[in-house]
Amino acid sequence: MRIIGLFPLTGNGGIATWAKKFVETFPDEEHEFTFVNVSPPTQRNGGFSESFPVRAVTGVLELFRIQRELRKLFRKGTFDVLHITTSGSLGTLRDLR
Repeated sequence: MRIIGLFPLTGNGGIATWAKKFVETFPDEEHEFTFVNVSPPTQRNGGFSESFPVRAVTGVLELFRIQRELRKLFRKGTFDVLHITTSGSLGTLRDLR
């Protein structure tokens, strides 16, 4: 089974910690994993160290990067599962509250 995992692979958050443990323990001969790192490109101080426009633009650019990586993978072949585990890729939208 071919699986793409969209995980935050860096950082100290709960999902990043889970993803690191998952990468270390789960993959086996039966499953072919390809990982796409969805961690923010820079660590932010509490998420609000930059202005809203800067966070919005960098967030959108990061979504385009992830989309490009996925398109490259899909061009190379087919996958059975796309597993998305993230809390932050759409984090820029939280500021609209």
